[in-house]
Amino acid sequence: MIYDQKLEEGSKLPSERELAELFKVNRKTLRNAISALCNEGILYTVQGKGTFIAPPKYRIRIDHSDCLRDALANSKYHYTINNIYEKMMIPKDYAILAFKLDENEALLTQLNIIYIEKEPIAYETVYIKEENPQNTYKKRIKFSLSKSTEEESLFLGISKKSDVIVERTYECLSDDHIVKSFSTVIVANRITFYKNHHQLR
Repeated sequence: MIYDQKLEEGSKLPSERELAELFKVNRKTLRNAISALCNEGILYTVQGKGTFIAPPKYRIRIDHSDCLRDALANSKYHYTINNIYEKMMIPKDYAILAFKLDENEALLTQLNIIYIEKEPIAYETVYIKEENPQNTYKKRIKFSLSKSTEEESLFLGISKKSDVIVERTYECLSDDHIVKSFSTVIVANRITFYKNHHQLR
């Protein structure tokens, strides 16, 4: 509801009665859901006034040519990247198509968790076909809205099927020669990208 209806930070939610009718749940279930969203930092309540959309904790300026890593490197925040594993794996379908791989061809695969100020904000899968090639460039940086999987939720400390921003970035030697891909799942309520003070999310 928050992202589908593009509710902005500080927006007041409808009353409990209206929300209960909208989602066809009882008041107890609704209160539990609101409490969980408050604990995740998505909502906050003001006694006697209601429940509101919380602002994201981190605001990061991004240009259309930037990926999350580039934006973080140019931000004021201290960030770290924690590698969970690195091993040969058969990649997901989107990477098989992008790299033009055979069905059972494996790639070196990294799973990383990106932190800002020790708080997990992104789950990053990296597929590597060639190590440290020269003269690469980034192409097809795309952002889309999705829901977190069980594994992503576990690593990021969020509820399953939480709103996330998915970024796909490819490093290439040419338009038809991809050497590395990044799929980054970003916690939607913890970070906001903006350009010239206009929010992109």
